[in-house]
Amino acid sequence: KANLYLTNLERANLYKANLNEANLSGADLIRVNLYKASLMRANLMRANLEEAHMQGADLSAANLYKANLNEANLSEADLRGAYLEEADLNRAYLSDANLSKANLEKANLSGAYLSGVNLSETNLRGADLSGAYLKNIINLDSAIICKTIFPWGEENAGCEKK
Repeated sequence: KANLYLTNLERANLYKANLNEANLSGADLIRVNLYKASLMRANLMRANLEEAHMQGADLSAANLYKANLNEANLSEADLRGAYLEEADLNRAYLSDANLSKANLEKANLSGAYLSGVNLSETNLRGADLSGAYLKNIINLDSAIICKTIFPWGEENAGCEKK
């Protein structure tokens, strides 16, 4: 397991890198290339991944608590079971990403591109999806929605679910 706590990897080329279970908490990963990288169970808590290229990356069960993913490309990424509470995904590109069973509680997804995203059993409590592009969403009906802000307004259908 790599320990890259608080490391500056801005603009690094980590194409197809194996960073499973790596500690990247607080790391500076601005504009990093993580195309098809494997970051299963990695700790990216409070990491700065602004404009990171993470297309096709495996971030299943990764900890992205309060991570900055502004304008990051996460298209086709595997985020199953990922912890993204309070993460900033403003204007992030998540086309065809798998967010099933991910925790996006209080996450900022305003202006995000979410075409073809799988939201099966995804926790969207308190998430902000205002201005997000939502088309061909898979399993939105099974997502946990409570105080969730969508482009059309606030939804509270799942507030009784625990």
